[in-house]
Amino acid sequence: MRKNIPSNRSFVIPLDFESSTHLFSQIVQFICRRVECGDLKPGEKLPSTRQLARMLKVSRATTSAAYYELHRLGMIDNATHAGTFVTRRVFAGRLKSAQTVAKEATTAPGERLMNFAPDDPLTGAAVRIKSAEFPETPLIPSCLLPQKKWNFLLKKRQMREPPFYNQIEPTANLLWSCGEQESEFRLADALSAYLARSRAVETTPDQILVFGNERQALHAIVSVLTSQGDAVAHEDPCSPSVRALFLARNAKLFQIPVDLNGMLVHQLEDAGSVKLIYTTPTNQTPLGLTMQAERRQSLLDFAGRRNAMIIENDSNHELAYGNTFIPAMKSLDRDSRVIYLSSFGRFLSPLTELAFVVAPPSIAHKLAGARTLFGTSASSIEIDVTAAMLELGHLERHFQSLRACFALKRRQLIECLLDAFGRSVYLYPSAMGNTICARFNNVYPQDRLVETAIRTGLPAFDASPFFKTEAGHRLLFSLPHLDENTIQQKVSTFKAELDKAMFTPCAGLSPLEVADIILE
Repeated sequence: MRKNIPSNRSFVIPLDFESSTHLFSQIVQFICRRVECGDLKPGEKLPSTRQLARMLKVSRATTSAAYYELHRLGMIDNATHAGTFVTRRVFAGRLKSAQTVAKEATTAPGERLMNFAPDDPLTGAAVRIKSAEFPETPLIPSCLLPQKKWNFLLKKRQMREPPFYNQIEPTANLLWSCGEQESEFRLADALSAYLARSRAVETTPDQILVFGNERQALHAIVSVLTSQGDAVAHEDPCSPSVRALFLARNAKLFQIPVDLNGMLVHQLEDAGSVKLIYTTPTNQTPLGLTMQAERRQSLLDFAGRRNAMIIENDSNHELAYGNTFIPAMKSLDRDSRVIYLSSFGRFLSPLTELAFVVAPPSIAHKLAGARTLFGTSASSIEIDVTAAMLELGHLERHFQSLRACFALKRRQLIECLLDAFGRSVYLYPSAMGNTICARFNNVYPQDRLVETAIRTGLPAFDASPFFKTEAGHRLLFSLPHLDENTIQQKVSTFKAELDKAMFTPCAGLSPLEVADIILE
C-alpha cells in the first residue's frame, strides 16, 4: 500500500511564484512531464489536493484547479474513497504516439504535424482570433435553451445514476485505447447514428473527435494539414476569425468569390498548389447560400487532382427550413478528402460549446495527437450530458423547436424589410441558419446603416468584416434576438430614421440623380 503513495520527494514541484504563468498551470505542466518521461506510471496514486497544497505551500484552490485540468485532459482519474491516480488507460502512450506522429510526419499535404514550438506564430492565434471576433453567430437567448433538461441530466451524471451508469465500452481501436475517456466514445457513437440520418454522412465512432469548441477544432485541423506559408483557399466572404487563423499561420491566401450557387470552383485553378480549402457549402457564412450539387462534386474532383484537403464547416445544418433534405458534402466524399466540422455551440451555448470533427482515417490519429498537445479536450461531464441529450432525443426536439421559432421570425422579417424598402434591399436566399444577410443600395452608407440599427434596437450587425474584397452595404440580422411582436415597428422605425438622413450623402446631386442611385 505504501509503495503506491508518492513520497514528498517525488513531488517536489519547483514553482516560480514570480512567473507570469499561473501556479496551477505550472503544476499541470510538471505532472504532464513526469507522466511523459515515465516517472509517474499508469495507476500510480497522487497526493490529495489538500496534501499537495501543504507540500507546495499554496492554497487548496490552486491544487484543485490543477487536478481539475488534469482530469479534463484525461490524465488522472478520481476513485471514490480511494484517491487520485494516473489514468490506467496508459496516457503516457497517448503522449508518445502524438510525439511519434510529429517526428514521422512528412511535408506532404495532409501528412505533416506542426512543430508546437513556444515561439510558433500559431500558438498566439487564439488571442488574435478573439480580437477579430464580433457576433458572427449570435447566441441563443436563455429562454430558448433546454436548461431544465440539461440541469436534470447534469445532476444525474454527478450522481452516476441512469442513463450514465451503463457507459458504452470503447473498442480496441488505437484512437480510443490511448487515454480517451469512455464518455467521448459514447458521444461519438451517438453522433455517428445522428449524422447518418440527418446529413447522410456514413462514419464510425473512431473517426469522430470531440473538441472543447469550434475554434479549437479548426486550430488543430489547420495545424495538422498545413505548414507555415502553405497555400490555402477560402470563400469570399468568409468568417473573419477563420481568416485570422490562416493569417496567423502565414498562409498564402486565395479568396474565391461566391455567387448564388456557391463557390466559383473554376477560379481555384489559379490557386496553384493549394493544400487546404475551407468552405461552408450548406449554409455559406454569412450569406446563407447553399452550394449547388454540381459545384460540390467539382470541388471534390479538384481536391483529388491537386491532392488537397477540404474543411467542410456545417455548424448551421440543424436550422434547415422547409422540407428539403440537404446532405452534407462529406456524404459525396469517396476519396477521403473532406474533414467535416460541426458544433453544438451555435444552439446550446452557454450550456456547452462542444465541437466535433469527422476525419478521414489517414489523419484521425494526427488530429488526436494535435488535440493532446494543444490541451483542447473537453470535460467528461460535459461530453456525457451532451451524449445523453442526443441519445434521449432532447437535442433533436430542441432543434425542431428552434426551427419553428426562427421560421416565424424569419418570415416576418423578410416581409417587413421588403414592404419597407422595396427595391432598395436585396435579401440573400438562405435555406437555413439563424441570420439573414441583407444588401442595401448605395444611398445608405454602411456606417449609417449600423448606427441606425443600433439606435432603433434592431439586432443587426455590420457584415463588412466578412468581406475582403467588395463589402457593399450589408447588414446581418440576428433571428434569435428578434421579438416577433416588435419586428414590424422596429423595421419601420429603422427605415424612417434612414430616410431622414438619406440626402446627406447626396449633397450637390439633383433629385433625378438621387432617384437613379436609389433604383440601382
